[in-house]
Parts: sequence; C-alpha cells; structure tokens
Amino acid sequence: MELPSSLRLGLERVVQHACERCRVPAGLLLHEKAGVLYPVVSIGLEGLALASLPAPSEESTFPDLPPILWEAFPRWISLPLFWQDHRIGCLLLGGRGEISPRPRIDSEDALYLDLLALLLVGWEEAAGREERMRLLAEKRSSLLRAIGEVSRQVLTLFNPTTLLQNAAEALVRHLGYDYAHVLLLENDTLVLRASAGRAGRAILGRRFPLGQGITGWVAATQKPYLCNDVLNDPHYLLIEELGDVRSELAVPLRGATALSGVLDIQSNAPATFDEADFLALTSLADHLGIALENAELYAKLHDRMAELEQTRARLSQAERLSVLGELIAGMAREISDPLTAIIGYAQLLQDTVQDPHISQDLEKIVREAHRAAHIVDGLLTFARQREPRFTATDLNDLVQRVTRRFMPELGPIEVEMELSPNLPSIRADPAQIEQVLEHLLRNSGQALDEVRGPGRLTLRTFSREDPDAPGERWIGLEVGDTGPGIAPEVLPHIFDPFFTTRREVGGSGLGLAICYGIVGRHGGKIWAESEPGQGTRFFVELPAWSSEEG
Repeated sequence: MELPSSLRLGLERVVQHACERCRVPAGLLLHEKAGVLYPVVSIGLEGLALASLPAPSEESTFPDLPPILWEAFPRWISLPLFWQDHRIGCLLLGGRGEISPRPRIDSEDALYLDLLALLLVGWEEAAGREERMRLLAEKRSSLLRAIGEVSRQVLTLFNPTTLLQNAAEALVRHLGYDYAHVLLLENDTLVLRASAGRAGRAILGRRFPLGQGITGWVAATQKPYLCNDVLNDPHYLLIEELGDVRSELAVPLRGATALSGVLDIQSNAPATFDEADFLALTSLADHLGIALENAELYAKLHDRMAELEQTRARLSQAERLSVLGELIAGMAREISDPLTAIIGYAQLLQDTVQDPHISQDLEKIVREAHRAAHIVDGLLTFARQREPRFTATDLNDLVQRVTRRFMPELGPIEVEMELSPNLPSIRADPAQIEQVLEHLLRNSGQALDEVRGPGRLTLRTFSREDPDAPGERWIGLEVGDTGPGIAPEVLPHIFDPFFTTRREVGGSGLGLAICYGIVGRHGGKIWAESEPGQGTRFFVELPAWSSEEG
C-alpha cells in the first residue's frame, strides 16, 4: 500500500530519531501480520530490494534477516513494538560497528516507541480501509455487471424459466457466490425454479413451506434476511446437497401487486455478505420481480394468441368444409346414378359374354365402378351435415364395443387399453362418435401395416377441467400407434378433404376430414401429434354431459 505523505513523514521522523539515539546509520520499520513482517519505511537502506520476512516466535524478538541486510550492515538490533499487549511489528537498527544489544531506553525512548507503534496501528487501519474500499469497488463493479446482464435479458427474454436461470448464473459468474437460487411462490409453497452453483441444480423443483428456512421466513414476512453464520441461526434449514453453506442472504421478489418469490444467495465462507450485497441484491430483485411478472403475462398472451389462431384455423376449416360439402353433395348425386347403371349393365354383360378376355375387362369395370361408388358414399357422408342427436354417452363402453367389433380387421396388432375409471359421460351422438373411432382405428391399422414386426395400438381415455371455465370438464380419447409417424410438412394438412398419402392403396382422403366435421359439430376438438419414426397419437376431446341437460 502507498502510504499517505503525512503518515510516511511521521514514521520516517520517528525511525530517524531512533537511529540518531542509537548512533546507527540504518533503520527498518516492519509491520507484523499473520506471522509475516512487511517493510513499511526504511532509513539508510536506499537501493535495496526489501522483501517480507518471517516473524520471530513469541519467545524471540529477532527475525531471520536475509543476506542482503547482513551485507549492507553487519550489526543489527531489534526493538519489538507492542500495542495493547499485542506485538504489531519491530524496529530494526543496523550499523557497521558494535551496537549495544540492549541500548539505553529511557522514558523518552519508550514514548517514541509507543508513538511508533501508534503510527503503525494507524498505518494498519489505513491499509485495511483502503483494501476494504478496493474490495467494495470490485464488488460494486461486479454487481453492476450482474444487474446489467439481467437488465438486458429482461428486455429480450420472455420465457420465465430461462430468465430466472440466467439471473442465477449471472450472480454466481460475476460475484463468485457459491450458490444462487430463485424460488417462486406457488399455492402458498416456495418451489425452487432456478439454481446455479455446484450441485445447485440437484435440488431444482424442491418445495419449501412458508416459514421454513431462511427463504421461507423471507416469503412469510416479505422482509430481507442476511446471515453470516447460518450454523448458529435458528431460521437456517440444512439441505444435504448444500451442506457447506456458511452465509446466506435472501430478499423477496415482488411484482407490481404481490409477492412472487424469493431471491437467495449462499456462500461456503462465513461472514461473506455485507451492506453492498444487501443493497445490490435488493435492487436486482426489484428488476427481476417486475421482469418475471411481465414474462408471465407475455407467456399467457402468447398462449391466448396460439388458442385464437387455432380457433381461427378451425373456423376457417369448418367454413371451407361447409362450402365444399354443398358442392360435393350435388356432384355425388349426379355421379351416383350413372355409376349404378354402369355396374348393372356390366354385370348383365358378364352373364352373357363367353370370351374370357372380355369377361376379365368387364370384371375390372365392375371392380373400379364399385370403388368409385364407395368414394361417392364417402363424399355423401362427408357432405351430409346431419345435426347430432346428443345423449349422455359412456365413452369407455363405446371404445370397448367398437374395438371388439374392429379386432378382426386389425389382425395381429397388439391392442392396449388405458380406460380412466369413473369417467363422466360425454355429450355426444353415439353413432357419429363410433364412426370417428372406426376411422381412427382404420387409419392406425393402415399405418402399422407399413412397419415390420408386430405393431402396438393404444387407446386411452381421460378427463380434464377446463381452465377457462371452472366446473366444466373435457372428456378425451387418445388413439396412438407405433407406426412410421407423419412428416412435419404433412401434419398440418391431414384433416384437409381429399388429402392422402395412401392414394396408391385406395385412400380417398376423406376419413379424417369426416372425423373433423363430426367432432366440430359436437363442440369438440381433434388434433394429432407425431414425429417421423415415433408413431402418431390422435386426440379427441368432447364436452362432458351436463346434469342440467337431463
């Protein structure tokens, strides 16, 4: 440390006076700290590179001097300096002639030595103050970097989980804390949602009741808490994965209207945190609390926008299907009569023609005409907008009946059923929902025909509460298979009329479109989830039957 000029001058004058009193040309003032003597000021030793020395034992007063000092002056004496019965250094006096090992020390000399000790204490306090100021400046700089990084992310990140995790990692990275945690208040319980530091992520998701531990106390009282000796703190809660913690600082996370959680930092060293940490962490928590609230609002808005887009797409699809249905109905009726005539006359000719080649041609005509008639039947079914006749329908019973009836068509496919017990009835037209299930089973069976080895078909029923309408429930059916899956570019079009990837095996592209129309008329939802090579899952959700409907 560079001494202040006034303090250096005072120390030099006292050392100079001691040299004159003992008639020696050299003096060296050393400060003792943690078993080491550090040079402070010197007289008559200009040009020498002075380094620290090991402090002598309590029984000895003379340190082990380096050769550079013995070469400069062959004679040395040591005068220990005490302050409040504690040795804080020594004064070395050196010369070339004989020096009395015990120079005469009268009351004036004792006064000078006490003055020297006092000045040395002043130097020690000044050095400690300067070191503390340096460390405080470094800490403030690190805190500003951490706050700056989090503030930048507040403006660009709208994912709450990512924002919280990045904030915790910034605290550990910039400030050297051993752990940083963010706990969110969920249903009167603190849940650890973000953590940084060694082994910190091992406790992600852990729940802490309000009032339990330092973080629980902070959440319950909404007041910050600083503890630099957690082992003797009644609020501290020992967590085995973080067993080395010695200091902890926790502050509340507040949004614009209410408490949202707790920001917590921990250190494995005692007495780590001070007022600078307290003020900085409080400031960071204020930023983070508002940012978290904004991120949650953005996430809700994003979900709402996605729901609106899905609703818009369903309405657009329903409108297209309605217009297309009217067109198809007229076309199908016009085509149906000629097809019936073709099939009838071809069959009559088969009974009269003797030429085998002509007979084969007629057989092809009948077969393809029947195929066309089947397509026309599908078109009429698709176009027929008959309103459902709603009754309270047991979905589990319907799934079991249709699956048993369909088993011969599925062949060796393994079928698993996971039917939810005590499932509420659905508001449905049983015949139409059976038709939907038959289409889904047939679709999955065709997908499993494309893979080697025995495939597996899973049927699962479930129920869930409508988050937007408390008290109302959706009853769901999942039909999953272990087939080849659906390509991402194909998935958005699977419910479009006439869209098919199986045209070469007779697919008309109407089965899923018919399902879409039926489910839509029931006030329900149908969608698919799939990845290539991972199979496909179709989901149907229908409103539960209301007791008010009878």
